[in-house]
Amino acid sequence: MNELARAAWILFQAHLWRIFRTRRALVAIGLTGLPVVLAAIVRVALRFHDEELPPEVLGTFVQLILVQTIVPLVALVMASAVVAEEIEDRTITYLFTRPMPRAAILVGRWLAAALPIAVLLCLSALSVVQLLRGATPAEGTEPWPAGFLARILVTVMLGGVVYSGLFAALGALVKRPMLIGLGYTFVYEGFLGNLPGSNQRGTVVYYLRSFLLEPHPSLFGELSEELFQTPPMQPGPAVVRLALILTVALVLASWRFTRREYVLAA
Repeated sequence: MNELARAAWILFQAHLWRIFRTRRALVAIGLTGLPVVLAAIVRVALRFHDEELPPEVLGTFVQLILVQTIVPLVALVMASAVVAEEIEDRTITYLFTRPMPRAAILVGRWLAAALPIAVLLCLSALSVVQLLRGATPAEGTEPWPAGFLARILVTVMLGGVVYSGLFAALGALVKRPMLIGLGYTFVYEGFLGNLPGSNQRGTVVYYLRSFLLEPHPSLFGELSEELFQTPPMQPGPAVVRLALILTVALVLASWRFTRREYVLAA
């Protein structure tokens, strides 16, 4: 275990600086900038028409655009290359010749991707909240509760870490993680996660939504009732489920990565 942790830490440090020089990082930065641009447009439109901002607009914006769309897409772009990039660059066999556990390659490189993912998502969420929360709340509505900004930031970080673990594991299990990841994001998470019934509990977005919405359902208006035809889970158990999903994904991927033979074409 000490050898695994030491090797993963070395790979984390080595890969962390490389990741900022990749095209994937530029795409991720562009994706995290989209919600900020949209929030700025909403803010300007409200000011131009001299209208006030209903609090549920912020909640809806964060849930539908940030949590359900941008968070998994950024994680997919950055984390799907954790193993696939080494295979495409034909450097995976070089890493296998090093005296370290194979699982350390997956864990170390995943950590190096998860950190910038969490940072980019937090900066995006913080900018969105500051833009929309800075508008005047509509008269007669409740003010934004204390601690809600922190809960949004924690939600996007949790989502970034868990989704990055899933997509890093996907890269160790299949040949085309980006294509399959897009299908998972939009078909499985996007469709199944919004269907009524207990099938929502099979998605990551359900637990993120529970953590975010359950303490402040009034901020989401009718959206909360539509999304939670299956009752939300308490925040604590939701975080535990997210941790379990992440752990299972990384353990399964590490096991497969350790035993898989990689044959590179000439």
